[in-house]
Amino acid sequence: MYKIIAQGSIVRSRATWYEYGEKSKKYFLNLESSRKKKSCIRKLTIENDKSTSNPKEILNEIQSFYANLYDKKVDHSDENLIEPFLSTANTSKLTDGQRDSIDEQL
Repeated sequence: MYKIIAQGSIVRSRATWYEYGEKSKKYFLNLESSRKKKSCIRKLTIENDKSTSNPKEILNEIQSFYANLYDKKVDHSDENLIEPFLSTANTSKLTDGQRDSIDEQL
């Protein structure tokens, strides 16, 4: 059982090396613990230099940020700007033969 726990700790610690037969479980447990601490958000600045270290507040702020980010409505008024841009762009158009060749490949 201890061997399985130690192997799991080695994997979770993301150590790129360890000696075969190494019995130092404490090293890998500490390595896993320190890397976990580095990957967590412990403090977050919100609303004009107000900081919080409360995990629930941090999660709520992250959730509201992404909810607002992906809830943005698309402004279709800019679609009229695409045509003038494309008409002034210096690009060559495909010939009918090139277009047919590409369509055949699809």
